[in-house]
Amino acid sequence: MREFREFAKQEDEKQRLAEDQAEYAKYASIVDEEQKRVPRALKVSPIPFETWRNFTDQSVVDPVLRGAQATNAALLHKVRSDEAAETEAANKKARDAVAAGKRDDAFTMGEQTRKLRFPNIEAASAFAKAEAQAFLESTPAYYATKKNWETMRSYVEAQGVTVPDRYVFSLAFTRLSELGLLEPAPEPEPEAPPVDVQEPDPEEIKRQQRDRYRTAVVIIDPQTGQGYTEYQLDRLPADDYKRLMLGEHSTPTISDVIRPWQS
Repeated sequence: MREFREFAKQEDEKQRLAEDQAEYAKYASIVDEEQKRVPRALKVSPIPFETWRNFTDQSVVDPVLRGAQATNAALLHKVRSDEAAETEAANKKARDAVAAGKRDDAFTMGEQTRKLRFPNIEAASAFAKAEAQAFLESTPAYYATKKNWETMRSYVEAQGVTVPDRYVFSLAFTRLSELGLLEPAPEPEPEAPPVDVQEPDPEEIKRQQRDRYRTAVVIIDPQTGQGYTEYQLDRLPADDYKRLMLGEHSTPTISDVIRPWQS
């Protein structure tokens, strides 16, 4: 039964392949027919069969419907690819022109900007500064750097605008962003994960204190060079303890013998 199912699967795949090849031939003929009206330099060939077949929905049993869906998807993909290529070519041409300080054909000055009139240069300058500030406050997406502002200013001047308003600045920002001529704002630094501060374990503190009591050297015998821990000191004879802690000829006081912090 397993061998039979594998054989049936292979036969079905062969039939699907033959059906798709027949439908691909229809697609290729559609493309060839359209290319008859296209100049030789602009002619394109049908996409390869395997690429066309990637657009098929193999869950569709009807080969004609399956092929028609793939052909429509392939043609739509081609149209979108052509549009994207045309848009990128136009943008490149515009980028080169703007970078060279030339006029941008896509820029249109608003009527309100055309009608602006000022009694003198001082009034015009004050108006432009106020409008620039208003643009900055209303456009948080704009990355305010010296280079970006020079790019904006040069673009506005190249369009023949003598006294820009916030509308003109907004148009310039949108257009220059589309052309990729403005520096983008840096990505924000990722926030550091919160530090998990745990309360000290009282039992662990007691254990560490016990370890220090038995292992930490607190005094060195000046005669022998031997180190003593608190545990060892507490088990020394009184005379040895006095000599180590108070010296050979000192007289102990109450505070020398009783240490309240250890009680």
